Amino acid sequence: MIPEEKSNLIKARLILAQQLLEEADSLPGLEGYNFSKPDSNSDDPFFHMRHEREALVVYLLLTCFDLLGQSQPHVTLMKWLTSNDPLLVEERRVAAEGLDSENNDCVAHALGLVEYYNRHHGATVAFNSGIDQLPESARNHLLSTVQVAKEDPDARKPENQGKNISFCGIPINDEARVLKLQKDYLYTKRNKFTHQLSQRHFSSVPMISGIGRNPDSSNTLPVLGASWSLFVLDGKVHYGGVNQEVKDKYVYTLTDWPFALFEVLYSALGEQFDRTSIKLKFFIQVMKPEEGVVVNHPSVEHDKIAELLLREHGVTRS
Repeated sequence: MIPEEKSNLIKARLILAQQLLEEADSLPGLEGYNFSKPDSNSDDPFFHMRHEREALVVYLLLTCFDLLGQSQPHVTLMKWLTSNDPLLVEERRVAAEGLDSENNDCVAHALGLVEYYNRHHGATVAFNSGIDQLPESARNHLLSTVQVAKEDPDARKPENQGKNISFCGIPINDEARVLKLQKDYLYTKRNKFTHQLSQRHFSSVPMISGIGRNPDSSNTLPVLGASWSLFVLDGKVHYGGVNQEVKDKYVYTLTDWPFALFEVLYSALGEQFDRTSIKLKFFIQVMKPEEGVVVNHPSVEHDKIAELLLREHGVTRS
């Protein structure tokens, strides 16, 4: 059972993250990209303010795992080195005994102490513990949204650079390895916003707001389509928006974010959460291959999606 004080802090962060998402949905859709702004000074034509807000939301949600995994107040390295707390004194003694007494290299000794500290009090300890302590169904839900594959070596060949070629990832047939890569990536994702000042995460799809628009209309006119996307194929509902990154020759693909993060964290608090309570507008595309039909709904309130899909297409979201 999570202590009430900790639960309240996490709940407050979840509420803040939801408010940020809802406020960001008032930003432009297609017109918000830099390629739609002739006076933009950015060299990235696909920069969009929505994706900055989504990066902040992801950061706020991922830091909740730190608090979930903390069994005691965080101990800084300096406190660990200088505290008279009997438990920390004993830890230092054990750490010192593990050092090579015949090695007079003070840097090696310092490194040994830091490694011991990180194994017991480092930031990754609390973060990973927060994931490990999730209810099994919630943990499986979280990890199912993080796909990891080896990068195809052909993708890095000079002759393939700059070409519009898509390479499939190579499966990793080692569950323990995949789990470690997933956790490491989630922790890296948590840190990118603060440590690397990375302010981009793709969840919404503002480009889609222009689908079905009159091609003769001016780009200065408002686009009425929504920037969040949802697709229905073979009667199954899929939330759009995929964030993919290549890191250290691995391809990481995140799906169903940030909605899955909200559900996982509320589950950790022992509360049910309905993702449609997040007030957003969605572009919905229903594909019916057997009929050769594609039906678009340009803008639907999040909490009205289930009703629309059932009424007009006989589809329910499982």
